[in-house]
Amino acid sequence: MNTCIWKPLLAGASITGMWSAATGILEGMMVAIACAACALFAYAFERLGTIERIRRTLVLVGCLALLSFVAFVDFTTGYNLSVLVLYYVPIGLCAWYLSPIHAYVFAGLSTVAWAAVHFATPHQITSQIILWNSSMRVISFALVAWSVARERQHRARESALLNQLGLTRGSLARGSAMSAA
Repeated sequence: MNTCIWKPLLAGASITGMWSAATGILEGMMVAIACAACALFAYAFERLGTIERIRRTLVLVGCLALLSFVAFVDFTTGYNLSVLVLYYVPIGLCAWYLSPIHAYVFAGLSTVAWAAVHFATPHQITSQIILWNSSMRVISFALVAWSVARERQHRARESALLNQLGLTRGSLARGSAMSAA
């Protein structure tokens, strides 16, 4: 007697069962994201170290909430309407306000959320195609994370150089005023 539980799912015998399982996974993922957000809030307010730590925690929680909202919108709009660019927003916010590492983590989370949504939506697509699409999404998300983080680093460097230039000009002006007197 063959009691493999994956055989009916792989054979496509129970689309309804797959739909309810995927929907349950998506709901569980959203609950996990909400719990993580609450834990991050609690951690931030328990520590109350610096304003910067609280700001970073709020940005992280906001990005988690935004990612869950985008996944929900993606789920409700269905497979035929792509909301890929909406996934870029929390990734870009993490890259700009937090760090490239946070942005890469959100690129991975966005890929997992996208894959979960597309496993949960009822359509005829093979798991190999979802795997291919997921790999393309993670590359796309990582490129957005890298680009935004790189732009942020360039702007910070430019700001530091402009500050240094202002200080240098000021000291040169004082030096020339002293030598003229």
